[in-house]
Amino acid sequence: MARPATTPVPPPPPGRPAPFAAVLRDHPDSAQHFSHIADNRTADPRIRQALRTSTAG
Repeated sequence: MARPATTPVPPPPPGRPAPFAAVLRDHPDSAQHFSHIADNRTADPRIRQALRTSTAG
């Protein structure tokens, strides 16, 4: 059963966002696909920062 659009997604377990953030920094072309997450305040700050860094300039 799909979640309603208003239900927040629970945060990932500790330690998971850091590797994903590293991949985003290493592959800025892929990071552009996820750029909408950079302003999502519920996203992990490490991922948001990696997206901002990768998509800047």
